[in-house]
Amino acid sequence: MNTLTIPQIFAQWSFYQEHYLDIIQDSSQYFTPVTGAEICLWPLANQQLYLGDLLQLWFSEKWLAKKEPQFGIEIFLHVPEVSQKDLYIYAISGNFLTGSNQSKVWQASTGQTQELSLAYISKHYFEYRALTRPKSVKLADRVGSALKHNML
Repeated sequence: MNTLTIPQIFAQWSFYQEHYLDIIQDSSQYFTPVTGAEICLWPLANQQLYLGDLLQLWFSEKWLAKKEPQFGIEIFLHVPEVSQKDLYIYAISGNFLTGSNQSKVWQASTGQTQELSLAYISKHYFEYRALTRPKSVKLADRVGSALKHNML
């Protein structure tokens, strides 16, 4: 199976926008791994995020981040505000108990990864858990089905 990177996805952004519905309905496309896309929240097990997961979260605008000014310095210096549709979350990590967290976001306008702290890490986790995924067809199931079909 092919593995994608975040820069590869954004280099072909218009393709993914155009074929979004086909991708999220086809398990072979949906479950394409994306390097570095994951959820690591203690005390839960780590979760790999796939292309279909990210597209659903991004296009529904659930995993878009807003960069907050730090200490008001940016406001004082008149640094332009980053558009909300410019920061795409692709990895979250943290601790449910302490509330400490970090997220990795792709800033589309600069083509670079940034790290941000999210105010509500549990919100992002439950948005991920609420996704609808196509049924994954495992190789072992396909082989077993083919063997059973040939024996009949």
